[in-house]
Amino acid sequence: MTSKAISISMTSDFICPWCFVAERRLKQVAEDEGFAIDIHFKPFELNPEMPKEGLNRKTYRSAKFGSWERSMQLDQGTIEASKDDPLVFDYAAMELTPNTRAAHRLVWYVQQNAPDKEAAIVDAVLAGYFSRGMNIGDIDALADIANEIGLSRKNILAFLATDDGAYEVAALEQEAISSGVRGVPHIQIGDTHLYGAESAGNMRKALREAVTVQSDIKP
Repeated sequence: MTSKAISISMTSDFICPWCFVAERRLKQVAEDEGFAIDIHFKPFELNPEMPKEGLNRKTYRSAKFGSWERSMQLDQGTIEASKDDPLVFDYAAMELTPNTRAAHRLVWYVQQNAPDKEAAIVDAVLAGYFSRGMNIGDIDALADIANEIGLSRKNILAFLATDDGAYEVAALEQEAISSGVRGVPHIQIGDTHLYGAESAGNMRKALREAVTVQSDIKP
């Protein structure tokens, strides 16, 4: 392993399947290469106007993509593209397209109060939605997910029942947009910017370059 973790920034949303692919792929590449990484996650809402309670996924995506058949084709595309990645998609279990603001607020809370669990909570929420079909717009479901990685369900539920963190999340989203981010995932590794679920090869190249630069910096 590298002696110093590579600092990485990842802007993502929890309803983006390619964010799930990129997050898992990046971690796998880093592990294969023996690189320690420190990912800082930044929020982005693909559907900021989504009702708080979410929408029926079949109805929503049929309207968005023209038909349910087209939606299922797109879902199958993510399954095929990620067949070599350490993840599972269970689209049949997903009944809702959720509002993701509460999930982003949860991550913000963890970043402030338990930063060592930042990567774990992001991964758990992504897996909760895409692999388990959980309604990640529901604060009880989010509290359950947080509890599974060792956080207090009671404290998380109390936080999510308020509007705390909403302003900060919105500000971070606007900061991303102002910096030029128009879609997710967006990953920055050193001076390299990766857009979408790029190949393992491109991720490996960016990580190796970051390690080289890091090793050239005198302490």
